[in-house]
Amino acid sequence: MEKIALSIAEAAATVSLSPWTLRKWIAQGKLVPVRLGRRVCVTPEALRRLVSEGMNGPGAKKRRK
Repeated sequence: MEKIALSIAEAAATVSLSPWTLRKWIAQGKLVPVRLGRRVCVTPEALRRLVSEGMNGPGAKKRRK
């Protein structure tokens, strides 16, 4: 059975990133969190969407040439 929500640490380990990176993306609005009481979690769907869009998707900064 798939989990409904992943902790920040679990989500970060799943995509091989630092938990601080995910927290930064949440603060920037690039990743939508789910709050369960005081805990901040990420749904597997939000994580899949982030990976499929890459950082060039919605919310990504454009690079200057």
